Amino acid sequence: MIMLKSQGRAESIKNLISFDVFDPEVLRDGKAAGLNLYHISEVIEAGRANRDFKFTEPTADTTALFCYTSGTTGDPKAAKLSHGNLIAAVTAA
Repeated sequence: MIMLKSQGRAESIKNLISFDVFDPEVLRDGKAAGLNLYHISEVIEAGRANRDFKFTEPTADTTALFCYTSGTTGDPKAAKLSHGNLIAAVTAA
């Protein structure tokens, strides 16, 4: 994602949250690309500290997650899935 952001191919992505600890060079590269990188523990702590946060409900078109391919037919790619995609999959199941 950092590479895509630095190439101007992920302009709308502003924040990345990871369950893994970032290496210092990853943090540096992310910052240089214009990304805010957070560990999940930072997000949880920020939520606890800011009880007045106003949550905005997602719409069907709001991005929910990225699903990465294995790259068996070429380079690995990210597929952007919306909340609507997830609701449709759950409904079908």
